[in-house]
Amino acid sequence: MSKCSKCYKSIIYSWRKNTQIKHPVKFGINVTGFQGINCNSYMEVNTKNNAFQFVITLCHYRIENMENTFGKHLINEAINNQNLSDKEIKNFYLLNH
Repeated sequence: MSKCSKCYKSIIYSWRKNTQIKHPVKFGINVTGFQGINCNSYMEVNTKNNAFQFVITLCHYRIENMENTFGKHLINEAINNQNLSDKEIKNFYLLNH
């Protein structure tokens, strides 16, 4: 039996065939990032991967590259507004359509 420590796979040589045993633990991560040419780049770990979370990440990127403190405050206020939560937007959409 030969073990590869880098890829966590084992190869068992038998008289019939070669068998690969893969490591049972798998993990994943959702990261969204923006690369700026003349500004700061930004990466954020997301719990969900949907359009609503993408817009919030884009707002955080904008805040990161702003100098205007009042503008930063307004964007933060908009992001944290309870009326703009995912649940509230879906309810508003269902009531009006």
